[in-house]
Amino acid sequence: MSIRRLLSVLLFSGLLASLPALAADADPASALIGPWQAKKRFGPDVSGTLTLVRSGAGGRAFLAGREAEARFDGDTVSFALACEEGAFCGALVEGGRRVRGFWTQPKTVIGGLAYKTPVELAATSAGLWSGAARPPRA
Repeated sequence: MSIRRLLSVLLFSGLLASLPALAADADPASALIGPWQAKKRFGPDVSGTLTLVRSGAGGRAFLAGREAEARFDGDTVSFALACEEGAFCGALVEGGRRVRGFWTQPKTVIGGLAYKTPVELAATSAGLWSGAARPPRA
């Protein structure tokens, strides 16, 4: 056997021996550790305790760490979160002791539908209402 052929065989066998090690290093889960790791989420991201605070003709709405300007017009109240993360429209009922309305979550990733969920808030003090806004998972 010539030297050239012997070197070729040795080189080829060395490559074959290293294939299992290369395959182990190519594990996708271990290659994506840290800031490169991703997770599929289909929302909704905004849910939890909704709090409305009235101050004159305006007010503030607080939900899931977000805040928005609330608009009071007669017995109706509405607000929309920034970046189209959702909106609320409701009415003061029972002499202002409750707010009944609908939370509209953002459009879904699949299907593009915006679901509305009924929400009822109870007055905890004058000009302050609180309740759960828990949209269905779509």
